[in-house]
Amino acid sequence: MELIYPLPFLERGKKVFCNKCGQEIREGMKFCPICGAEISKTTEKNTVESSRATVKQKKSRKRKVGIVVFIGLVLIVAGLIAAFLILKQRKEKMFDSNLAAGDKYLEKLDYEKAEDSFLQAIKIDPKAKEPYIKLTELYIANDEIGKAQDIVEQAIKNVSEEEKKEFKEKKKEWENLEDYKWVVNPEIEADDIYYLKGNDFFAHSKNEMQKQMSKRYAVIKQGNNYGLIDMEGNWYEDLKCNEVSTILDFYQLKLQEPIYSEEYLTPMYDYYMDNSEQLVPAVAVFGDNYGEQGTYYYVDELYNSTDTDLFSMEPRSWELNKLTSAIPIRKTSAQYSSSYQDQNGKFISIDRWLDNNGSQYAIWKDDTLVTDFIYEECGSEESGLLAVKKGGKWGYVDETGKEVIKTEYDASWDQYYISGDENRKEYCYAASGGYIPLVKDGVWEMRNKDGNLVIAQGAFEAIRPVYEGKCWVKRNGKWGVIELTNEEEKITDENEEEKHESVLSEEQIYADVINTYGKYFYSDGNENTGNIDLSNRGIANPYHGLYPARTENYSPYIYYALYDINGDGHKECFFTSDVGTEQMDYPGYYDIWTNDGNSAHFLFQGAYRTHQIVCADGCIRDYGSSGAWANQVDFYSFDDQGVTTLVDSYSSEGNAQEMNYRDEISGSSITEEEKENIESKHPRADVQFDWIKIEEG
Repeated sequence: MELIYPLPFLERGKKVFCNKCGQEIREGMKFCPICGAEISKTTEKNTVESSRATVKQKKSRKRKVGIVVFIGLVLIVAGLIAAFLILKQRKEKMFDSNLAAGDKYLEKLDYEKAEDSFLQAIKIDPKAKEPYIKLTELYIANDEIGKAQDIVEQAIKNVSEEEKKEFKEKKKEWENLEDYKWVVNPEIEADDIYYLKGNDFFAHSKNEMQKQMSKRYAVIKQGNNYGLIDMEGNWYEDLKCNEVSTILDFYQLKLQEPIYSEEYLTPMYDYYMDNSEQLVPAVAVFGDNYGEQGTYYYVDELYNSTDTDLFSMEPRSWELNKLTSAIPIRKTSAQYSSSYQDQNGKFISIDRWLDNNGSQYAIWKDDTLVTDFIYEECGSEESGLLAVKKGGKWGYVDETGKEVIKTEYDASWDQYYISGDENRKEYCYAASGGYIPLVKDGVWEMRNKDGNLVIAQGAFEAIRPVYEGKCWVKRNGKWGVIELTNEEEKITDENEEEKHESVLSEEQIYADVINTYGKYFYSDGNENTGNIDLSNRGIANPYHGLYPARTENYSPYIYYALYDINGDGHKECFFTSDVGTEQMDYPGYYDIWTNDGNSAHFLFQGAYRTHQIVCADGCIRDYGSSGAWANQVDFYSFDDQGVTTLVDSYSSEGNAQEMNYRDEISGSSITEEEKENIESKHPRADVQFDWIKIEEG
């Protein structure tokens, strides 16, 4: 029988190891060939277990190495993160430090160092928007619009997508920024410079006077001193007043030191400034009951507070004058009566009655409501816009009720009205000259009548209304005057004037004035005039300058003529009763009106026994009778808002052989030659008027 016995070295998969030295040996050997140790029977049995243990040991060693490596990597990453956080913290600290330093330099008005600090902050963190904003504000405040525009462009490239929108909007708004130049450098120290509300209720209804008075003089406050200051920075005769208020269409001044009145032969404290910018004692400034315009309000249609006036003796003038612009009105449940009295028997004014009614404002235009009664306050139309208050914030709408400037601004005017019983009131300036000063959260800006930004936010600490392209502004705590110089806007204004002329003729503009004269001044053709007695009329009445027929040499009628005196494209309206004289080249004008292309403004009055001559330089020469012992000759210029300026004045006293001439402006004596030089500056224009007789009605 054959035995099959596999050789040990041919068997695979089993390994045997010496228990003593660990040497691998062939299976079946009794002694270790290395150490000679006897191979026990358990060796073979434990071979598999030993092998497995060895593998486990190796795996354990590898695991330990992996853990060590992992821990090392973790420590490295942690170190890197820690280093990153330290660097980031240090970066943030440096960023914040530069921002804070920039703010401190701004407080000290050190713009150069402030700029360096903000630029360094941008270098540290180009994606942060705050230094871009601060740097933009710095450049704007420092008249460096170009740099401001550049930094905005840089911000748009670097900040997040969400934050880009703010800078893109700013860039778009800046497209209409206007250039300006300083007329008066910001060097005037004053607590405030502001304008007061008009109060000429003979020329305008209450609804039309919810805006500042159009005067080139502003009120200036320095401590307890008040005065009037012009756009050249000059105080009106260095007047110092305890109070400046309004009376009709004039500033009323309560002087700290009296001025001697030649008329009343006594020192006087109370004066007002007339249209020729002369100080007149405020003794008898009366209006005309027939000319009072009243207040419009709405029941189911438009009414006027004068409808039921117990003192009315004639149809009210408001009935004769069509409203040419939009007006703010309030709604009531019944008609007003001036006989209304409160519990104490005191008559209730129309203003108090409307306030008690609690109605909000709407806008009325062209015999209809163009808005609902949705506004808490509403100003009067100026440059086609009305200031409105809604939800506690102010904005501007046009005459159709369309929002032009969003209602998101604060009140810009808190010297709204100082006269009588009413004092300070928060309001908004009107859009004089086509521009609107605005303020939000203490930051001022200026927009035009189209709603476009023309002076960037924060360019000035305060901005006041624009007159003749100029306005008061505050910078670094001091006041100055800037003049807007944007040529494109000037062209726009010219186009707007042409638009007015094409839409509204000169005759249409003056129609209300002419019709009013026709109502009160007429003849029946038999030399029996219907003229009312003007002898007791007050200085503020717009018709006070006209006189009835006086002698057979004068016409019993009133005539008017249209002529452009100063060549501004708008004809002035002249009224006279002297066209019956032989000297047609210089009749005695008694009233002169002008217009702004849309509405009429009273300009000038003549007086008894005076003559007015139109001069070739656009002035009016006003002089008295040559037969009088004393005589005075004045030369006036004017603008389309009815502001008249005395430019030259002299008087004479004595007989024909001995004339003593005096410069009324300087107060010094002048020679005959100097007189002739003054007259040569204002040569008489070659004018021939086409007079039109005003008939009744």
